Amino acid sequence: MDYTREAFLDDLRAFTVRTGWKPTNIGVATMGDRNFVQSVREGRFPRKETMEKVWAWMEQNDTVARS
Repeated sequence: MDYTREAFLDDLRAFTVRTGWKPTNIGVATMGDRNFVQSVREGRFPRKETMEKVWAWMEQNDTVARS
């Protein structure tokens, strides 16, 4: 897994496009912080554990049909 801020943001962007989840709702659901995604966009670097938590949540909430 690529633990860079850029890779994390790429995954967040792809998730929002695929699922329709809004970044503020992702922040609330995962971190209890509606500004979480925006703060990462603005330069905040989340810890490895935080990225893993968000990635796990995205995997569980990815509503795209998989083949």
